[in-house]
Amino acid sequence: MTGLRVALFFCWFNILTFFSVFGQAGTTLLKDSSRVNLRHFDSPALKNYRLSKDFQYGAIQPDISPGLWDKFWDWFWSLFRGALSTSTPGTLLQYFLFILGIAALIFLIIKLSGMDLSHLFTGKSKEIEISYDEKLENIHQISFDEEIEKAMINNDLRLAVRLLYLKTLKILNSRGKIKWELDKTNTSYISELQHPAHKEKFRLLTHRFEYVWYGSFNISNSLYEKISRSFHEFNSMV
Repeated sequence: MTGLRVALFFCWFNILTFFSVFGQAGTTLLKDSSRVNLRHFDSPALKNYRLSKDFQYGAIQPDISPGLWDKFWDWFWSLFRGALSTSTPGTLLQYFLFILGIAALIFLIIKLSGMDLSHLFTGKSKEIEISYDEKLENIHQISFDEEIEKAMINNDLRLAVRLLYLKTLKILNSRGKIKWELDKTNTSYISELQHPAHKEKFRLLTHRFEYVWYGSFNISNSLYEKISRSFHEFNSMV
């Protein structure tokens, strides 16, 4: 009985709610009288967009013309493309000519770059003729001005640069900036300098000296004058 009473209660409640909302006198429905502006697609504009290259994705390939480098390689490979595609008895000769052409091109590139190939097949490094015995060097026993003048007379500018470097080591040692020893490395002397400006300047001078001396780099008179002036400026500031 209890369930029946609950069901009757809900039915009665829904009937009252319906009449209270829709059964009131004078209730009217309002109509939307606002004006609606209909918009249409612009057909000419759509057509223009459709014909524009900017919106034709993938339809038109970009016009990219090959450069001179690409044209060179196209021409080069065309010389051998036909030879490699044949199967005649002369194929081995054609392969040989192809490899020979590649080797000649590589050789030409290396020669134009200025590389030395003399030690490539012997396995030995190029020997550098040094007209000065480094093992006998003692900065306290060398008359640097006299030796530098001799090197200049003999047009041995590489040796002159080395003597300039040793002279600078002697000056640094005499002024207490470094402690010279016969078996020390140049890097050790750089690390011993305390003043940041002196350290950086001497690092640059060391790099120039090693490049000229150990790199067997032949320098001109004008370049030597610049290097010599750099050493003199550094010696005057320490």
